[in-house]
Amino acid sequence: MAAKRQRFSIIIAIALLALLFGIWFSKNTGMVHSNHQPETATVFNQPRLITPFNLTDDKGQPFTIDNLKGHWSLVFFGFTNCPDLCPTTLSTLNKTYQILAADHQNPMPQVIFISVDPERDSIERIQTYLKNFNPNFIGATGSKPELDKLTQELSVIYAKVMEEDHYMIDHSGTIILVNPQGQFYGVFTLPHDATNIAKDIKSIISSK
Repeated sequence: MAAKRQRFSIIIAIALLALLFGIWFSKNTGMVHSNHQPETATVFNQPRLITPFNLTDDKGQPFTIDNLKGHWSLVFFGFTNCPDLCPTTLSTLNKTYQILAADHQNPMPQVIFISVDPERDSIERIQTYLKNFNPNFIGATGSKPELDKLTQELSVIYAKVMEEDHYMIDHSGTIILVNPQGQFYGVFTLPHDATNIAKDIKSIISSK
C-alpha cells in the first residue's frame, strides 16, 4: 500500500512538473518557419546549449556531446523493463524512421535511446532490446550523476519507485530533438504520431 501511495505521489508530481514545463515552454518557444506549421513538434526560438556529458553506448564506446553533432537526433529516455511507454514510443520511432527512409529523407535523423536504469540495463541488454525495434537505433546509458545532469538539462523527468521486492521507473514520454550543432532544438510531446513526427522532421530539416 505504501509503495502504491509513493508511486501515485510521484506520478502526480511528474504530471504537475510536465504541466509547468508545458506552460514555461509555450512562453519561451516558437514554431519553426517552414512550408507548414509542425503537427507535433515544438521548437525553441533559440536552440539551447547542451553541456558536455559522458555516457557509454550499446557497443561499449564513449557516448558524448560529440555523438550528437553532425546529425539531427531524436532522443528518448526510458528503460528496458518499461511495460508500456518505452516499447510504444520506440515502435512509433521505428515507424517514423521507416516513413522517412521510404520517402528517401536525406539526411536521416539518428534515433537514440538512453536508459535511466543503469543498475539493470547493461550495454548488452540495451543492444539486444533495441534490436527488437530497429537495428539502426543507438543505445546508451551512464552513471546516475551523468544521467541526472543530462535529463535535468533536457527537462526530462524520471523517478525510481519501489514496489515490494522490485522497482519501476516513472518517466516522462517526451522525445527530444537535437540539431546537428548538438543543441537542444525542440520536443515532441505525448501523444506521439509517427506520420506527424516524420512530416515535422522533413519540414524542420528542409528549412535549415
